[in-house]
Amino acid sequence: GNSNVIAYAASAGKSEYSDYSDNIKKLIKKVNIIMPRDDNTREIIRKITGKETLCVCDPTMLIERNIYKTELPKILNKKKYLLIYAYEVSKLLRKKIKKYAKKHSLKIVSAGFYCIWADYNINCKSIELYTLAENAESVITTTFHGTIFSILSKSRFVSILGSSVNKVSDLLNRFGLRDHLLSEAASYEEFEKVVSENIDRKSTRLN
Repeated sequence: GNSNVIAYAASAGKSEYSDYSDNIKKLIKKVNIIMPRDDNTREIIRKITGKETLCVCDPTMLIERNIYKTELPKILNKKKYLLIYAYEVSKLLRKKIKKYAKKHSLKIVSAGFYCIWADYNINCKSIELYTLAENAESVITTTFHGTIFSILSKSRFVSILGSSVNKVSDLLNRFGLRDHLLSEAASYEEFEKVVSENIDRKSTRLN
């Protein structure tokens, strides 16, 4: 019933224009201003409303990084580890992760999601993910915000194609990090190369 409504950093996820019913389209048209965070959403909004919009930053990237600083769980102090932040990990990807961890003498830490095969499972809050990523030797994620926190914390990382592919692909393209997005079917050699690679901070314009 409000007459002046805006939506900031809206995302359609992996949905397409054809997924929206006429009723939903009518409701979307009632929103005065919609600011999308990825090109897929921007194109859907354009088709529904006829309006051109600009993509905006995800809110997690608008605050000082020190706000995300938290205490590292004591169990991880002085340990070298590989951080996993993923909704699900296929057997194929798990095999690569375990091989990499063993080769590089790293503990496997899963944050937020229980993995029976991980050395440590950390039941963390979302804001604690930054510190976990920052202290990890490398990060492996299938999520949008896992990718964002990897970039913000200047971590070595690989983002595996998953349900957030539209948002993640758009994000990495904007930072010139498209080569950090891999399919789980990529060879182990390619996986190892990307996971071990430092981000070129200059090319991403991040300090």
